[in-house]
Amino acid sequence: SDNSKIKKLGWRPKFTVEDSIKEYVSWLKSEWKGGFDFSADALKKMDPAAEVHFVGTAKGLETTLVPRAGYQLHLLPVSGIKNLSLFQKLFAVAQFPFAFIIAVGLILKLKPKAVLGVGGYASGPMVLVASLMGRRTEIFEPNAVPGLTNKWLSHFVQKCFVTSDAAAVNFPSSKVVSAGMPLRGGLDWHPR
Repeated sequence: SDNSKIKKLGWRPKFTVEDSIKEYVSWLKSEWKGGFDFSADALKKMDPAAEVHFVGTAKGLETTLVPRAGYQLHLLPVSGIKNLSLFQKLFAVAQFPFAFIIAVGLILKLKPKAVLGVGGYASGPMVLVASLMGRRTEIFEPNAVPGLTNKWLSHFVQKCFVTSDAAAVNFPSSKVVSAGMPLRGGLDWHPR
């Protein structure tokens, strides 16, 4: 793998999301990817006055998990376009303008200092709009093979946080930060 494309932050015995992004994020945008709760909790621990909001879709797990965790969820009318019939693709594309309008409204209403996308359908319009409106934007890619949304958004954001060298080569090298995988409190990182 090409380690020259990655700015190493260094591993710590116990790694949390605040170690790598605390100076960038005061407002978290995300969809459920298996770890939103501890990332948001880490941000709240760093700054108890920080408002943490989530943006997702009406069809995702986030509709039950985010409110249950005590965070606000804002919904965008978007869906994927891969592996769909022509009619379904046209319907999905027709939803984009509405998603962008809602995203603009959220940025104007919430006035976030930063927006963090973790891929998924809602990340596209939310992160793009935030970037175009001059907000600090980052993406987090937890997978070795990035999805289409994060690949596309990488050209509009300030930083691309990755968990592996394999993911790093898919993003502009000047924006890549090797962040590792955030762990829930109580979990330790152990080298092999």
